[in-house]
Amino acid sequence: MKDYETIFIVKPDTGEKQLEGIKSKVEKIIQTASGQVLQWNDWRTKALAYNIQKHSKGHYIHTTYQTQTAAVSELETYLKHTEDVLKYLSVKLTKGVTPS
Repeated sequence: MKDYETIFIVKPDTGEKQLEGIKSKVEKIIQTASGQVLQWNDWRTKALAYNIQKHSKGHYIHTTYQTQTAAVSELETYLKHTEDVLKYLSVKLTKGVTPS
């Protein structure tokens, strides 16, 4: 298994219940591929560098995890088709991550 990190930005008016639903679905996708989430970081709402879908702010979520490569593709497909997600980025980490 390889280490990855994903940052995704959701609409600032997304409720806590919807946000938890997105996070739980992300975790489920990772766990289905025999992976595990190592960290969740909620960076809260911040100003965007430029407007995305007429939003000037976004709620940033960062996660690090270990999983199979195919799960990252499935995760990105889910984020791409989720209405509340404005942007996302997944990166393969070259150095290991220690769980917190």
